[in-house]
Amino acid sequence: MATQESLDRVQQLYVAYYGRPADQEGQEYWADRLDAEGEGAIINAFGNSEEYAALAEGEGNATLVNSIFMQAFGRNADAEGLVYYTGVLESGEKSLAEIALTIINAASGFDRNQFDAKVEAAAAYTADFGAAADYDLVAAKEVVANAEGGLYTPELTPSIEAYQAAQQAVSDYLQNEVAVNEAVAENLEATAIDADEPTDTEIQTALTAELAAAVVDVEAEADFAALDETASVAAAQIAAQKEAYADAVTEAKATVSETTGLQAAINSLLAAEGRLEMALKAELATNQALVGEAARANALNAEAIAVDTIAGNDVLATIDGASFLVVNTDGEVVLADGLTASDYEGLDALISAAQAQYDAETAVATRTELFETAAERVINLEQDVENGDVTQGNGYTVDVEGNVTIELTSAGTGTAPNSQALLNAEADVAAFDKAVAAYEELAALQSEYDGLIEAVEEAEAAFADMDVNFVKYADNAVSTGENDLFIFDEDEGNVTFQAGFGNEGEDQIFIGDSFTRVDVAADETLNTDDLGDSGVLEVFFAQDAGDAVLSFEGKAFAGNAETGFDGVTLTLTGVNIDDLQLENGYISMA
Repeated sequence: MATQESLDRVQQLYVAYYGRPADQEGQEYWADRLDAEGEGAIINAFGNSEEYAALAEGEGNATLVNSIFMQAFGRNADAEGLVYYTGVLESGEKSLAEIALTIINAASGFDRNQFDAKVEAAAAYTADFGAAADYDLVAAKEVVANAEGGLYTPELTPSIEAYQAAQQAVSDYLQNEVAVNEAVAENLEATAIDADEPTDTEIQTALTAELAAAVVDVEAEADFAALDETASVAAAQIAAQKEAYADAVTEAKATVSETTGLQAAINSLLAAEGRLEMALKAELATNQALVGEAARANALNAEAIAVDTIAGNDVLATIDGASFLVVNTDGEVVLADGLTASDYEGLDALISAAQAQYDAETAVATRTELFETAAERVINLEQDVENGDVTQGNGYTVDVEGNVTIELTSAGTGTAPNSQALLNAEADVAAFDKAVAAYEELAALQSEYDGLIEAVEEAEAAFADMDVNFVKYADNAVSTGENDLFIFDEDEGNVTFQAGFGNEGEDQIFIGDSFTRVDVAADETLNTDDLGDSGVLEVFFAQDAGDAVLSFEGKAFAGNAETGFDGVTLTLTGVNIDDLQLENGYISMA
């Protein structure tokens, strides 16, 4: 009696050479000879049959070689292989049967996967219908032709991992680079559900919005109507505008130079303006911090605490209307006389915030005086007077964000046309440069993001070359009838796949090799029973009426945590857990 090894080998030869399952009589005959004589001795005898002669009649050598590839792997021969094996056949170096043997012996990867599937299907047909009375040649050939290996995971897994790595690169970039951009961060403060932990989508949306706003800001500060979306064109537009502004500054400086010392006075004024703006913005920050600490102290203590943020007052904070924090003669914020520090919660933080606020306001007062003096010097020089008088609203304005705008022409002593023209030109340059810097930073972030997204899309496209239809893992996902691939994503939370998983095609869910399967019995409950191993990351398979519910642990001990299960679920509608298998990191129908 032939060995099983020889029976299996003969089945392979039938599939590759004849494109059909072996009939039982033929398989046993050739397997017996294989055991007795060896493969090399019988291969040509196997190939010299009436069946082969009928198949080969009228066919060229290239067609015969290609038929082996089609029968074994379900594909045409590659051009190089076809030329090579056709040459071997024509030279007489090997017979077609020997070539078939060489081809299947060398098969690997996807080809091996396809060939094994065809041999497996053929073996099943031989077992059930291989007797002469049952064998149907047309049906038998269809069995082999229609058998496919489906998803070949040894090649598919690296592609999935490459896709996940590309996705992770996008997420890391959004979280670590984009989210810390000042404009994006401010947007997230207003729009994100949790500004401390914004989602990737929220960050990307904020970037898009802020980039659009930055484009508008650049346009508002420039003479051109619109900033072109093409990077190189936009750069040329910006460069041209900068040149125009530089020319305006040069022209204004030429006029200012006609008055001795005026240029130096204007330079001093611009420097003083910058220092004042820094002080104003710092004061806004300390004020916000003080308000926050006051609210915290108010919540911690029974008495009502209020703060006064005007520098120079002896009282910076009151409690129930009475003095609470005061400034002593050394400029130090201290607790008012008669009060005991140990009686209050959060006092140290409140005093620290109040001191910072007092110091910031003192700095604003000093910087304001120096700025106004510098502005008056410009007016006095240009108008040859000594009574220039500049105050807020009369010579300059300050907006709510601490930005200073110099308007010397509004000062009560008259006009300062030359110096104002230069100041306006310098302001135009500063405003444009600021807008451009914000735009270019956001544009660079967007460009890098686009490149990372392109890498994700390229990784997705690779699935199509593997006979895989990639479907996004999300709630209400639907199988398509093809070989659908879903990649588990715990960030999606609890999801439900609609009916259809595994009904058509070879559907698979990639979960990786981290999870171990644990079946939950009908009388067990994941939320109350102590299930699984606390040291192993697990996925629990439970049946809920007609649906399979897969519960993925977020942590290794989640299945037996005292506080209940901690993880996310995947519900497969209309699926029985007994029909599911977990192999090599993939969940599929068994």
